[in-house]
Amino acid sequence: MLGVSDVPRAAAFWMKALGYVPRKDMEGDWAVLVPAEGVEVSRHSTTGHAPIPRG
Repeated sequence: MLGVSDVPRAAAFWMKALGYVPRKDMEGDWAVLVPAEGVEVSRHSTTGHAPIPRG
């Protein structure tokens, strides 16, 4: 989900809706969520104002 205005709120929604957890500590405008069971599918959330981290 790119361009969300409230990353913590969007992350909380997807964590509850899909049973996802943060892959690592969430940063203020960036979050990577993965299934709690470790399946290799993830959801990314960022504001529209932040550069997308590469690497």
